[in-house]
Amino acid sequence: MNNEKILILIVILIVTLLSVGDLYKVDVDTDYGFYQVRNLDNLTEKISYINKTLEIYIGDTIEWINYADPDEKFTIDCFEIVDKNTFGGIFYHTLRWNYQKYSHTFNKSGTYRIHIDEYPHITSQTIIVKELYILNPILFNNNEISNPEIINISIVTQLVTEDLTSPPIKNTPGFEFIFVIFSLLILVMNYERKM
Repeated sequence: MNNEKILILIVILIVTLLSVGDLYKVDVDTDYGFYQVRNLDNLTEKISYINKTLEIYIGDTIEWINYADPDEKFTIDCFEIVDKNTFGGIFYHTLRWNYQKYSHTFNKSGTYRIHIDEYPHITSQTIIVKELYILNPILFNNNEISNPEIINISIVTQLVTEDLTSPPIKNTPGFEFIFVIFSLLILVMNYERKM
């Protein structure tokens, strides 16, 4: 491998390590259900939580906390919605006491439905897990640097061996720092290349 490919591989590893998902906290009780969501990694982020639907990215974690009356237990149940007639079970967990927590990291894109078993009248929570996209400053095209494009982070390891493109989407919140690091590394590589 030449030095550029090694440097790109190191950058990919750094980005992968820095791209640990966000932690969301969901307050749950037996009166209002899944009534409040907060992003604990970005407290200033305005979260869209319309009709108890939350959109997150692969690698994000959700923590459900029992805010019901003391000693009131309930069970949260999660199913992946494969299609309108097919569901796959993901987890089933009982929150036995007030303030007890349960967390789950979503590592696969898809739509998930969470409900409280003991209270079927309470509206279910829907979690939509999307794939994460980042700015790709370098694509190898006959050993030349091409224009920046956007790629899917789940296939970013193929970057050093083949050209990749994905449809552009909005930048992921919280990744501005990573883009700055990428840009600086690209400038350094271009400067060294011209020398």
